[in-house]
Amino acid sequence: MNTKKALASVLITTACSTGTAGPAMPKPRVATGEVGAPPAIACSPSAHYEAERGCTEDLYGVPLRVTHQNAMTSSFRLVGVALALDGDLVFDSNDPALLERKAFPVLTTSVRSGHHDLGVLLVYRGHGYGVFAYLKGYKFEARANHAFEAHGDRGVNVRVVGYEKGSPTTPVEERPAVRFE
Repeated sequence: MNTKKALASVLITTACSTGTAGPAMPKPRVATGEVGAPPAIACSPSAHYEAERGCTEDLYGVPLRVTHQNAMTSSFRLVGVALALDGDLVFDSNDPALLERKAFPVLTTSVRSGHHDLGVLLVYRGHGYGVFAYLKGYKFEARANHAFEAHGDRGVNVRVVGYEKGSPTTPVEERPAVRFE
């Protein structure tokens, strides 16, 4: 059996949640695509992508801004991001020009007052060399849900942070995680 092929198929998924569990995350097409797929940024059908604001949809309601911050070490390369708002996929990307940045805007829109759920999928590829070269064969998915309230005209800002939890002794498959700030 070819060890390199066997390693290329390893997928490790971690999950965390803040607030209550939201609706199921729709299956993203771009963020979870194959290695070498053409770079893309997909927004919801009624939105468009702007470099300074992310997927933008001008609606009436409570302003909502979602940004992403990558706090992972160089052992992990971010290769896909997908975001669902109240069960609808609103952002789906595998664009390396965007994902290689330490921080970037994901979504700028408005939402109705009340309860909302944000679902996030971050896809990483292991990155290593020398004795850690085996990491290149691993794909990691970190999933999380975040419940929040939007009221009045006060804007809501949510920062999605991909980070490594644990310590150097934590197994590599348990490190990718998501938190919300």
